[in-house]
Amino acid sequence: MSVDFQQYAEPHCFHDGDDRTSLARQITWALNLADQAAGARHPDVRLSAAVLRAALDDLAAILDERFLHAGGTARQVFAAFADDHGRHAGGGA
Repeated sequence: MSVDFQQYAEPHCFHDGDDRTSLARQITWALNLADQAAGARHPDVRLSAAVLRAALDDLAAILDERFLHAGGTARQVFAAFADDHGRHAGGGA
């Protein structure tokens, strides 16, 4: 996903019509999942959470640097991304 945003502006510029398939609307769900899984009992789940969180942090940095210029945390950048797409950041499907 981050390669798409680094090489092509189209994924950011086009707005999805359906909240269920909108990255701008649903990306917060993935962030919430990573945050919850970080506190899991099983080390494999915690590792997966760390990998997911790192990927989301990278995506937020690219979105912010290339398009949004919002600054702040990944959660704040994703909220700005949702606002930019006429959505409110979602917490789930």
